[in-house]
Amino acid sequence: MSFAGGDPIQLQVASAGLRALSEDLVGDALALTAQGRSAAALAGDGTVASLVETALAAVGGAVLATSALVSGLSQGATTAGDQLQRATGGGR
Repeated sequence: MSFAGGDPIQLQVASAGLRALSEDLVGDALALTAQGRSAAALAGDGTVASLVETALAAVGGAVLATSALVSGLSQGATTAGDQLQRATGGGR
């Protein structure tokens, strides 16, 4: 197997950016859930309220799932950077 290059420091930078994005997405998912509850409370009609709350909870769930995916990418970048550092003594 040949070494094609790479920079463990850049992988760590990318990992930190992905980690921050993941944390932001968690906050967004929680905000969506809270907004769903607020909108449902203001809807007046029970059926509409339930639909609004369910829809925003589903969107919040999708955002939360995206956060988990981004977190996994962050961990992967960290692992790749660590392995590259060990294998090459620093990369490039």
